[in-house]
Amino acid sequence: MWNVPVWIDEVAAHVYEHEHEHECPSQKRKRKRRSLAEIHHNAMPSQSRSISPRKKRKAGSGPENDVAVAVEEAMDVDMAVAYEQYETPTPRAPRQSIINAAGNSNAISSANLFEASERFFHPANLTTQTPTPSSPSARLSRTSSSTRSSPSRARSPIKDATSLELADIPIFQRLRRRTIIPVCVEPLLKELRRIAEDELPWPKEVTRDMEAYAEDLTATIERNVTQDPAPSDWSEWKHVCKRAEIQATEGAPEPSWNEEVHSEVFRRALCSREERIRHFNITTSRPVVEFLPTVGTISSESRLVDYSINYLPSEEERADISRLLRLRSPGLDTVNQTTTERVRHRPCFISIETKRHAETESAKIQLSIWGYAHFRRIQTLFDSRDEGKLNDMLYIHPTIIVHRHDWSLFLLAARRSQPEHLPAGETAGRGGPSRRSAGAIEKIEMIDLNLRLGGTDTLRQIWKLRANLMELAKWGEETYWPIWKQHLQQELVGI
Repeated sequence: MWNVPVWIDEVAAHVYEHEHEHECPSQKRKRKRRSLAEIHHNAMPSQSRSISPRKKRKAGSGPENDVAVAVEEAMDVDMAVAYEQYETPTPRAPRQSIINAAGNSNAISSANLFEASERFFHPANLTTQTPTPSSPSARLSRTSSSTRSSPSRARSPIKDATSLELADIPIFQRLRRRTIIPVCVEPLLKELRRIAEDELPWPKEVTRDMEAYAEDLTATIERNVTQDPAPSDWSEWKHVCKRAEIQATEGAPEPSWNEEVHSEVFRRALCSREERIRHFNITTSRPVVEFLPTVGTISSESRLVDYSINYLPSEEERADISRLLRLRSPGLDTVNQTTTERVRHRPCFISIETKRHAETESAKIQLSIWGYAHFRRIQTLFDSRDEGKLNDMLYIHPTIIVHRHDWSLFLLAARRSQPEHLPAGETAGRGGPSRRSAGAIEKIEMIDLNLRLGGTDTLRQIWKLRANLMELAKWGEETYWPIWKQHLQQELVGI
């Protein structure tokens, strides 16, 4: 107990025998260094001072903050400290593992994957660091749906080519030097190669334009320069060349090339024969399923091509075609391998596919299947005659693959069996349905002729492209169609 008089005397004399209780500690002793918070493997150090729920409510907003405050208010002091250690955002564990660890999987609705209860589990319950694999039935609907909707890997063109070699009538890819070119098409190919080697007339105006564009004149071109004026459509061909340059500069996709360049090339090249020869865009035309190749009992996948060049029959010829169709195939009113309305009564003699350079093999597969269907339709259309007597011209089908600027010619050829190939002592048709008669198609070859028709990158190439397409149109009208018409009339004899 204090002695009041003595204490008063000491105060008056400013003599302190006891240390003042409120003296600044920095003058008497060192302040103890604040201890470092324990470093957690998945969290930042906790704050040195706890934040009251009221301040937390002011600092943040939204349902997440409200739930966090509600959770802390419901915890005791130790649990609140543990919660603060997990307050810093951390990578979220898979939802299903959180649900299994908390034992609340039945309480969380699968319809709302972002419920607050799913995101604010008590840290004391998170004892498992590795997520528990979920059962298939418990997978999230978003994950499973994305798996189902993911596109399957594209089929390899090499596998397609291999499977076609096993078809009922096998289709093989051939190089020109490794096969025999049908004799009936040799005159056409000879003329096309002559044009490809610059052996054609070069009007003086065309060569002047080439020099203006800094294009070299080969010795062959200079030898074949004529004083004839340039054709009336030459300015339009130069415009096509400029369009192609713009498409290449802009990196335009295939549909843009088709619309701006390729279609215009066909229009310009075939305009002189537009009453009988025309190109058609058949991008959406599908071949008849019955005409597709089969491997075992499975039909090959339907493949589409971009363009066809067809003969336009006169009214009288069209009437004969309609009579033949009523006779041969009442339920299939088409002379081609497709039932597209625009080409049903217009025989196709050239097919075209446009592709990028990296898709050459895919284009060859598409044209092979399309050509297979073409030959099958020829067989069913003229099936009253001996197959061995059908003209060879009906068993070839020129095709063109276009790679932006470049136009290359390929040839589909149906190879037929010969009578001498049958075993001695056997006749055609003997041995069951697998035995093909003499003249039946044994195989089909897709022949790479290594023949560039021309291109749209230079005036020299576009001049050759113009000449080659006009030569193909001439062949279709003056050579292919007369033979096709001859078989048509023979089928109608006696009807």
